Amino acid sequence: MEHLTPKLKHLVFAISKSIKMDLEHRFAKAEVKITPFQFAVLKHIKTGQFTANGLAGHLSIKPPSLVPVLDALSKGGYIAKSHDKLDRRKIHLSLTGKGQYLLNHISCSDQSDLLYHALRKLGQKKASSLIALLSELSANLEK
Repeated sequence: MEHLTPKLKHLVFAISKSIKMDLEHRFAKAEVKITPFQFAVLKHIKTGQFTANGLAGHLSIKPPSLVPVLDALSKGGYIAKSHDKLDRRKIHLSLTGKGQYLLNHISCSDQSDLLYHALRKLGQKKASSLIALLSELSANLEK
């Protein structure tokens, strides 16, 4: 297994870099001024109700690291922040209409997506196996 670890790390890095560059290209083409990480944060906010601290925990980062990202998304009009009525330290996050529009119009699963094309070339069976293996690997990393 020792000889496989560096190879896997290299592959994951290369895939991540390609996906990031593809997203950046798509954002530039759509004249959207956000980063791939900000886009990922928007997608997480869409999935449920989060406080700023809860989202940081969900993303496995420290809350202060998320503050500039949330500030930029709020300033750009993509999210709304509201203080909890019972505990003003808690900041609830929600998508604005502009944030929802962005997620609807820059999809990560449409046919112009680089990863979509790469998975399609693998075929359904190999793509499903790859996803199952990566899901299992991800779960093992969390243990």
